[in-house]
Amino acid sequence: MICDICTELFRTLSKVQVKDKLPEGSELKGRFEHHATYNALKRALDIGCVFCKKVWAQIRDEVLDMDDDKLVAFRLEFEWSLYLQSNSLGSFSISTAKELEWRFWICLWPVYSSQDRLLLPGYHETTNTGSDACFILANHWLKTCLSSHRNCERLRPPSLEEWTPSRLIRIRSTDDLVLCLRNMGNIPTGVEYATLSHCWGNIPETQRLVLTSENISSWTRRMPDLKSMRTFDQAIVSCQKLGLEYIWIDSLCILQDCQDDWRKEASLMSTVYKYSKCTITATAAIDDTVGCFFDRDSDICLPTRVEFFRNQICFLGSSKQSIPNFNPLPEDSSPTLLLGYYDIEDIVDWDGGIELAPVNQRSWVVQERLLSPRVIHFSDRQLFWEFAELQASESSPFGIPGGEVTKFKTLSPYQNQDQYLIDLDLETETQSQERQRLAGAFRIWKSTVSAYTRGKLSKGSDKLIAISAIARELQPLMRCRYLAGLWEASLVLQLSWWSDKTVIPSMGYRAPSWSWASIDGEVHLTGPEISDSVDPLVETLEVVIDLVGEDEFGQVQGGHLTLLGQTIDLEVLDYDEESELHNVTFNGKPTFATIFENSANMRTEISTNQICCVPLYLRLRGEMLFLRGLILECVDVTKNEYRRVGLLMVHSRLIPVEINHSEKYSIENPFLSTLGNFEQTKDGLPVFKRESRNFREITII
Repeated sequence: MICDICTELFRTLSKVQVKDKLPEGSELKGRFEHHATYNALKRALDIGCVFCKKVWAQIRDEVLDMDDDKLVAFRLEFEWSLYLQSNSLGSFSISTAKELEWRFWICLWPVYSSQDRLLLPGYHETTNTGSDACFILANHWLKTCLSSHRNCERLRPPSLEEWTPSRLIRIRSTDDLVLCLRNMGNIPTGVEYATLSHCWGNIPETQRLVLTSENISSWTRRMPDLKSMRTFDQAIVSCQKLGLEYIWIDSLCILQDCQDDWRKEASLMSTVYKYSKCTITATAAIDDTVGCFFDRDSDICLPTRVEFFRNQICFLGSSKQSIPNFNPLPEDSSPTLLLGYYDIEDIVDWDGGIELAPVNQRSWVVQERLLSPRVIHFSDRQLFWEFAELQASESSPFGIPGGEVTKFKTLSPYQNQDQYLIDLDLETETQSQERQRLAGAFRIWKSTVSAYTRGKLSKGSDKLIAISAIARELQPLMRCRYLAGLWEASLVLQLSWWSDKTVIPSMGYRAPSWSWASIDGEVHLTGPEISDSVDPLVETLEVVIDLVGEDEFGQVQGGHLTLLGQTIDLEVLDYDEESELHNVTFNGKPTFATIFENSANMRTEISTNQICCVPLYLRLRGEMLFLRGLILECVDVTKNEYRRVGLLMVHSRLIPVEINHSEKYSIENPFLSTLGNFEQTKDGLPVFKRESRNFREITII
């Protein structure tokens, strides 16, 4: 069903013509008045207009929050854009007019018979994401990946050919589950299994279903009924429909009342997810009682198919009709008007359904998504598939149209890692190859840390553990010590991490103050990609990490960093939490600086305690000079020990001057000029000579 207003909208689009042949990528635009009142839109919804239902799904929450005056002034107006492609008028989008209070986009994608989801054998649209038809599609994705996606393979080295997780749940039937233990010999070598990614939510600990020292013995005979935890129960059903007999679920396969077992199994998590057949993700579930499967309105959640033919249109409903005989226009034809079949769908489904979903707000999930070779997301609207070579959905099972999704899998430590290790001979690696290796590894690490620190942890003590699997997998590329979230290679650059969001101080100790793991809040790292333009102002003398256990990637209970550098008295004259730029003095010399604090309480800390700055490095870009330095608070004068409370940035211009017929350089900022000076090389390039007379040992805890 389609209302008169929407019929006219699409009839207008069907008459769009291109009189002259335009280059590919050209864009045509127009405007269209939609429903002029709220009541008119309601009437269209009452008759079941499929396009109005898609519009309403986008604006419902905002409209229901409107007061009466705003409802009286309610109107909808659309701007449409149509993008030319090589053999058709391609895709077009419809968005609300810029002056309205909300903005959203709905896209129409051309459908070709070679990639028509409705031609997949056995697939049809259903009103629940756990239907047999949905799993026909999931199995299609799985089989396609296993047979043809080389980049998704996780080849086991000889030492791990017979490896299995310590514990797995065996699915004899939905109501007959048993916990299998490797040390009892009842897990087959090389077993195929699924993993589950889920959100515990706010379920009281007394009501959670978890493995403990008390129930492990009985669970090896028969596990309890999982139906109260619908996420677990429906993950079991998913395994059965995917043809998998075993599944690994963290809370059911790791002893939750034994720290030693938890630390041991956490150190194996990279291997558990790395070699799973696929990860089932309860993406939309806020806790384990919600489940994986959701009822849905297919008119809203799935595409609506429309046919354009010679100035006319035909709505085929929610894609209930396939097009076995449809062929695209000939390659040599000039597009003159909309022709053929299009699917109408929500352009932001990936972000709304995946990136912003409850489970992906958990920090733990970052490594679960990245390490798993294949991920099936059960959102509340449709199924999504995520792996290295393809990101797909029920709407676009052959691949979500380019540019519409975040390529999260590009952060995977397995992307190109095998090629690095195959191509590089450790004995003959050149400096250029080393820089390439480190730059690639740090690109992954930096982006992963940013994504990880955007999420939330229910236990602050998990801060390093919940990203340890990624660190463990990256070490073959880093080839250096791991230091509580940082790496020994290019350590001075990494010390200049910062957070530009509201920072929450940790409640208990979990990392030294110089590590980003000591705070809560999104963190940004600097890596060796800028090393060619950097002049260090400190030297690293010693880094000591006191581990809780034996795992170098696990929890820490202490540590310190000793630098050789200079401390400069710092005073912030006008600390303003609403601004990043502040009036400061260095040893009495005034200047402006950008400050990023470790703690939201920094305003109090810097006004009541003595603070100083330790310059870390200078970076020259063109004629601009940038300083980054640590802001430290002295915690023990006798031991010369400090605590990091923030990061400071200062910039200045480097000005060429002529002195005695010789080219020199003057640093515009008087404070930066005290750190050293620039001289000219024979090639006419500026080179920095640092001033080190005031260097001393500085210990940061």
